[in-house]
Amino acid sequence: MPGDGIEPALFIEVPGNDIHVQTRGWREMFNTLWGFLSIAVVCGVITSWINVNGSKPAKEKLARLQVALDDVEDLQVEMEKKISDRDSIIQKLEERVRILERIVTDPRHRLDEEFRNLKS
Repeated sequence: MPGDGIEPALFIEVPGNDIHVQTRGWREMFNTLWGFLSIAVVCGVITSWINVNGSKPAKEKLARLQVALDDVEDLQVEMEKKISDRDSIIQKLEERVRILERIVTDPRHRLDEEFRNLKS
């Protein structure tokens, strides 16, 4: 209101009513702006520190997982080799069983002949 000692930033006179809008002065707004900027800078610094230092455990965990994955891949290669060796042994044993079945199911005279051939 005019004359009360407070300078309004905006004074609108409406017939029958006086409307006053009090805003802060430039100095208060400037201090508030610096306060917000300071808070934003501090938050940015804290966020950067967390990103740099907070990710170290994650990087270490990732490195351990990579080593474990390499170990698993080595085990997989080793197991594939063992399976291949086992398959070749099974194949040889199946061939020997076929031969033995053929010997056992042959008539008696062929069995004698096979034994003679084995002796010589």
